[in-house]
Amino acid sequence: MKTLGSVAAIAAVLINASLTMGCGCDPGNNSQRAPIDFTPSSSDAFRTPAACGSASFAAGDVFTLELLGETDIAAPYTVLRLDLASSVLVDQSVPLMVGEVAGNVTSAKSNDRSIQFSLTNGSNTAELDVTALASVVVTVTSMPTADGQPLSAELRLTFDDGRVLDQSYTAPLKSVVVSCLSHQSAP
Repeated sequence: MKTLGSVAAIAAVLINASLTMGCGCDPGNNSQRAPIDFTPSSSDAFRTPAACGSASFAAGDVFTLELLGETDIAAPYTVLRLDLASSVLVDQSVPLMVGEVAGNVTSAKSNDRSIQFSLTNGSNTAELDVTALASVVVTVTSMPTADGQPLSAELRLTFDDGRVLDQSYTAPLKSVVVSCLSHQSAP
């Protein structure tokens, strides 16, 4: 009887291991819909303070992650831009509403507008996908609290043809302190 109990225990472990590991397949990116790989030529992260002239981090600051595509081709260049409110939650996947296309720019935003995304299609149509953007899901994975710290996000872009870009991007943060112009009235 001990042998039968041991066999049952081993079978249970094997079943749990196979369920945990999954099938190893990727039905969303099968051979008919190859995944998209976008490697930016540069990645930049900026913080725009809520109050002009302020160097301190505060509620209302806006964080931007900008990814520039190939630049060894004729302009315009492909640009992925993510604007984040300081209140954005980390490690939470947020689906965005894809808006209308204006020229070569497609925009998307969260319901509360705390996350805004734009895709500017460049002259190299093979760099991303030539079909329209169907959905955007953003997961902010790190939000800096000081200059030099990383601003990171996972972007999952699905295009009308079913192809998917699912990659994480990061860049060290630089603050852009906007100076205030004093308006003096003439005597």
